[in-house]
Amino acid sequence: MPVSNESDDIMALKAIDELKFKIGSRFLADVLTGNKTERVKKYSFHKNKYFGCLGAFTEQDAHALLNELEFKGFIEIKKPDPNKFYKVICLTDKGKREINEKKNLREGIQSNIEPVTDADRIIFSSLGSFLGGLNDFQKKAVIDCSKHILCIAGAGTGKTTALTKRIEFLSMLKNVPDEKILAITFTRKARREMVKRLNKAIPGNNFHIETFNSFCEKMLLKSGHLIYDKEHKVLDFKNKISLINSILKEEGHTPESAIELYYSHRKYISEDKRTLYLRFINDLFAVMDHCRNMEKDFNELKEAVKGTGYADRDVAVFVLKVLEKIISYKKTLGYRDYTDQIVHAIELFSKYPESIPEFEHILVDEYQDVNNMQIKLIELLKPKNIFAVGDPRQSIFGWRGSNIQHITRFKEKYPESKILELKVNYRSKKHIIKTLNSLISPMKLPEISCCEENALEDKNVMLLEHDNEDAEHLFVAQSILNSRVPRNDIFVLARTNRQIEKIAEALGKFKIGFIKRTVEEQQPNIEPEQGQITLSTVHAIKGLEADSVYLIGANSFSFPCRASEHPILDILKANDDYDSYDEELRVLYVALSRAKSKLVINYYSSLTPFINERTISMIESNDKKSHDETKIISKEKFSGNKLFEALRKWRLEKSKELKVLPFQIFSDKTLIEICQAKPASIGEIYNIYGIGPSKASRFGEEIMKIVFEEGR
Repeated sequence: MPVSNESDDIMALKAIDELKFKIGSRFLADVLTGNKTERVKKYSFHKNKYFGCLGAFTEQDAHALLNELEFKGFIEIKKPDPNKFYKVICLTDKGKREINEKKNLREGIQSNIEPVTDADRIIFSSLGSFLGGLNDFQKKAVIDCSKHILCIAGAGTGKTTALTKRIEFLSMLKNVPDEKILAITFTRKARREMVKRLNKAIPGNNFHIETFNSFCEKMLLKSGHLIYDKEHKVLDFKNKISLINSILKEEGHTPESAIELYYSHRKYISEDKRTLYLRFINDLFAVMDHCRNMEKDFNELKEAVKGTGYADRDVAVFVLKVLEKIISYKKTLGYRDYTDQIVHAIELFSKYPESIPEFEHILVDEYQDVNNMQIKLIELLKPKNIFAVGDPRQSIFGWRGSNIQHITRFKEKYPESKILELKVNYRSKKHIIKTLNSLISPMKLPEISCCEENALEDKNVMLLEHDNEDAEHLFVAQSILNSRVPRNDIFVLARTNRQIEKIAEALGKFKIGFIKRTVEEQQPNIEPEQGQITLSTVHAIKGLEADSVYLIGANSFSFPCRASEHPILDILKANDDYDSYDEELRVLYVALSRAKSKLVINYYSSLTPFINERTISMIESNDKKSHDETKIISKEKFSGNKLFEALRKWRLEKSKELKVLPFQIFSDKTLIEICQAKPASIGEIYNIYGIGPSKASRFGEEIMKIVFEEGR
């Protein structure tokens, strides 16, 4: 068995990749588990590097992992010959990319992170009170003088503090002229916060603190006449709505008939019509953004849509006609939308290099969210020094163009660069942080740690199963009513707009006030009043935090999300390198990392596969049952036990039937406790670890039958 810090799935993929020829699942299970059968020895597979890479796995474990890899799209099981009955396992292109991407993460980031040295601490000390209040990781990020720096800043680790303090350092101690420093972020809120802090530290400064759009707009207002033949104005969201309304009227459509055509009937009747219409408008512009980000023209877009099979539907013709009119009207009326601002600034700088402002230092915030156009813009500015700060764990906007590879491959682009990290989380309690580290461990990034003030071992995370969605919503509403936390410091988060609409009804029945945040509404600056909670989709809450967070719908059909939120955009993205499955894990991470003091994860039916057995154990680590050493017996000691093996076989069959992973039925720990307790009635099952009322009612009779037949 190879000694490796690689995850089980990556080792399995590599084992498949190194095989001389394609083999079936049973043969592969022998290779993965290190079973030296005659067939294995015949083909010398026991000499392969990854032979026995899953040596601790049983054959059933190996098959369960292969089911998961097939579910993720990393492998496919197919007949090599239509006339043959047997099937073999093949590595997909997505599986090959997964191997390379995890290699980039591990080798490009984790193995290259610079430690804080004694020499660094001597410099820190020499600067006296200037670095007061910062931890050593933040101090290094502030004072490091490398030309190119990537700073990996985990959730709640104080990246804004490090960013603004670095600007102070460059100005006050390195004597860089203020006007030669440009800091770029994504939101107006982040920009305002940076400006506020810097104005307090250095009144009257001349730093350039911008969003990508505000920077480009200033460049176009100054020199746009060089590329425009008429005056242009910004097409904001309000104007977008008016423009689409006019185009639909010309096409004989109303907003309602447009969304009825665009969305599935189920979505049309189940979701708020205004939200659907706003999302439809966003999708139209997102399609154009996608093309510009991938450097495709409109004719290429039409071919791409036809090539997907989407053109078989009337909606394809409709969408393309509306897009054509949007492009025409923008040109005729002299409008530039937010993406045009960047595209036109790139055109300006490319044609007229003399219009490019000179900066000695460029600092880029939220680098995990940059897209190809934004990178091209930064490259045209030709910065002598670049300081990029971001967190790959929070890259969740790939569906609208951001590219995680810009941060994961930073070292490839700038081989001489340094990679630093901010790893002390000041936001969340220790139990929450441990859960976050466990959840995101497949990314193989350094773990974040807890600050001393939040290091108490109180149980701050709960994982709760409910009988159904209504029961889940009832619990959340009653919990909020009983909470002593101020309402405006509570988040209720969901993956989809439909879930938001559903729980809004439940909260309304209990007269619990709320504000809704969705990506479609585009109202980033709304704040809850004293008696309101924040009800939001995960994408709309990024960057914010609350004392208490309730996540609803942590199910296998919500994480990863099965519903198509953006029909035509989803289809266009299908042929890109965009990995939606990995991004869904990061969406869940972002949701959970908003919590400061209390995190309640709610689900019904089947739990998301992203919360695996290890994470469940982490969440429940403070339960009395999990600390009752007299009841804990390792899985290895139970291997071969007749009842235990019968339960494992039943669990595997049940997982295939329900199309979930085995541990989502019951963990090994639960199976062990069943073997120890040998319950004689359904009532006794309730006392077993990991079995609540819902699972007892669903699986109790089957468990009792197995116990009676195999355990007596």
